Amino acid sequence: MADIRVLIADDESFVRDALADLIEDSDGMTVVALAADADEAIAASARTGPDVALVDVRMPGGGPTATRGILKSHSGVRVLAVSASGNRDTVLQMLEAGAVGYLVKGTLPSDVISGIRQVAAGKAPLSPEVAGGIVDRVRAQLDVESAAQQRRQTLVDQVSFAIDGDGLDMVYQPIVDIEVGRLVGVEALARFSIEPRRPPNEWFAAAAEVGLGSRLDIAALDRALACRTGLPDGVFMAVNLSTEGLLSPEVLDAIPAGFRDRVVVELTEHTPVLDYPGLALAFAPLRAAGASLAIDDAGSGYASLRHLLELAPQFIKLDICITQRLEHDRAAHALAVALTSFAREIDAVVIAEAIESESQLAAVRSLGIRLGQGYLLGRPGPIEQLKVPAKNSAAPRLRRAS
Repeated sequence: MADIRVLIADDESFVRDALADLIEDSDGMTVVALAADADEAIAASARTGPDVALVDVRMPGGGPTATRGILKSHSGVRVLAVSASGNRDTVLQMLEAGAVGYLVKGTLPSDVISGIRQVAAGKAPLSPEVAGGIVDRVRAQLDVESAAQQRRQTLVDQVSFAIDGDGLDMVYQPIVDIEVGRLVGVEALARFSIEPRRPPNEWFAAAAEVGLGSRLDIAALDRALACRTGLPDGVFMAVNLSTEGLLSPEVLDAIPAGFRDRVVVELTEHTPVLDYPGLALAFAPLRAAGASLAIDDAGSGYASLRHLLELAPQFIKLDICITQRLEHDRAAHALAVALTSFAREIDAVVIAEAIESESQLAAVRSLGIRLGQGYLLGRPGPIEQLKVPAKNSAAPRLRRAS
């Protein structure tokens, strides 16, 4: 059997010499090169092709750097880290770099030789001084991973129960023609009556996190549309869908063919839109059937403005931060004016959200905005509590798909 060929890389000459003497005096081993820093060790490995490299952790250039370079220079070599320190982080750095074993300086000569033989045989020796720390670190990492898996499974169970059980309910908030006080639409809003108590946006965020976002979207859509027969004639229903929900093949089947021209899809922002052409294509069958698209929270950030440019919506919903600052914030007023002007240019209709006071209502009116939504105009509630629209008033003209 051929000797085990060993490279020794350590910046302390007396350590190199002591290890070299120990190895040369052992049967079946030979030292093929000595190195004092990382660069020398990498070059020596490439030149001599050792079976095992003993690498000092704190040598000039760094033990991890030397380890990576040695492994790259010669595919057959296995690295055994040697250090005066059993520091856990140092050990892990070397193991992450590719070392397969770790010995602390001061280890008995017989254990050093045994370690070299084990590494050459494909095993992974660790000095007792460092083994406990590694086990603790691995155990801690496993605990973290276990906690993450448990949290994920808990979220999956909670969201699945909301989808399949009785904990998901819908309420409907009026959308009003503020010039004549007429009900023209409603927004269907999800409410969760199960534990843990968390706001709807957190439920939808949790669903998206565990890959159930579109399923929860479709479940909410089904529940919203189940009450459509209680909707007064001529009144539209706005339903919230995320990008994933709108891309779901189940959406078209979830919206009855005879009701599609009374549906407004409000695009929410649980996740960014990465494919606008694909999203427009997914909405095309609904648009062709008369459904409308609304961009929610317009003015709240770059994403909503990009939606306006890419998706040709029929409705633009002013974000709450604009509506509630119109009276006293020049910037909010200027942005509202710009969005209202933009809407006119593309033949869309603006809906001002979160109107909660008469002064806010007056500020919205002053911009020529016709539709409004908010606690002042009507709180969310069962569909049976909606007011029947006055027959002598007409809703504003809404652009439909051509």
